[in-house]
Amino acid sequence: MKKVFLLAAASLLATAGFSQVRFGGQALGVVSSASVGEEMEGMKKSMKPGFGIGVVAEIGLTDALTLRPSLNYLQKGVKMKGSGNTDVGTYSGEMKVNMNYLELPVVLAYNINTANGKVFFGAGPSLGYGIGGKTKVDMTVSFPSIPGMPAQHHSEDAKTFKKEEDEGAGFKRFDFSANVIAGMQFNSGFFVNAGGLFGLSNIGSEDSKYRNIGAQLTVGFLLNNKK
Repeated sequence: MKKVFLLAAASLLATAGFSQVRFGGQALGVVSSASVGEEMEGMKKSMKPGFGIGVVAEIGLTDALTLRPSLNYLQKGVKMKGSGNTDVGTYSGEMKVNMNYLELPVVLAYNINTANGKVFFGAGPSLGYGIGGKTKVDMTVSFPSIPGMPAQHHSEDAKTFKKEEDEGAGFKRFDFSANVIAGMQFNSGFFVNAGGLFGLSNIGSEDSKYRNIGAQLTVGFLLNNKK
């Protein structure tokens, strides 16, 4: 998988000699959550804030269409809380999932020229590769029906993308998503856009379902600008 990202980055750099290609940098504010399976549907989810940073290119295809690939470091994850009853007692717990990704979205954008720049919107696939993160679980089980039985507390802190047999959380590193954006790009080269990232692949462990979802606000600047 690392070879895929290196090849994609090399392909972007190979286009640098064309006049219709512009390069720049960007920073992203992220709020993320997850779509989970039935085993976690009773838990209340909270959006997790994060950030990202990366490089972006704009490749002119026609007067109205451009390709906007980027390569970003991106944070994802979710916080979940839940409680319930069992045959022998009650439980309450919390799980925090933290994920760090290399993310490669490729967006086909439609551009509408304005006096100050252009409005653009588009969509495309996004390829993610998990490079790190930790998943923490805290669980307390009480036994009110058993006099004198103390509550049992369990806490676990595992590496998110490490296999379960190696005492990790067991999440899959590869993530495939759909990416949509809409924004404004000014004649100076400064741009801002909002977007959403919707996971299409299940990255959960063998017996669970987990898909990343999230929203992003991006600000950046493109060089070699046409006035």
